[in-house]
Amino acid sequence: ISQGVPDFTNSDILASFTDADRDMQCFWETFPAKEGTTMYMFTYCDADESRVTFDGFLESFLKSLPQYCKERLEAGEQIGIEMSAEEVRAVREGAEGDSEAFFANLKFKRLLFGAFPSYKQCPLNSP
Repeated sequence: ISQGVPDFTNSDILASFTDADRDMQCFWETFPAKEGTTMYMFTYCDADESRVTFDGFLESFLKSLPQYCKERLEAGEQIGIEMSAEEVRAVREGAEGDSEAFFANLKFKRLLFGAFPSYKQCPLNSP
């Protein structure tokens, strides 16, 4: 994300702030990047038809992004990481219901998502 979220200068690995839904717990990772911030939201799940679709998972990411940024910001404040007043205001407004303003300022450098399939019985032959 190149604009619209705080420039987090440290990493956040395996953060979670929501309850499990449909037997899936979402985890977040954040890393400083050359041109903004790299953020991941991921989960571990099987391929059961009741699981969320790719479109639904992307929607969950976008819906949760303002709240994750707020949680991340508050955690950073607790350990002494300072943010500009503008970054703090934008994140708090987005997490407290003004998501339209939050997303109006958001600019993605790249938006990627995918799946890593797994199998009960591996289709590959191994020695």
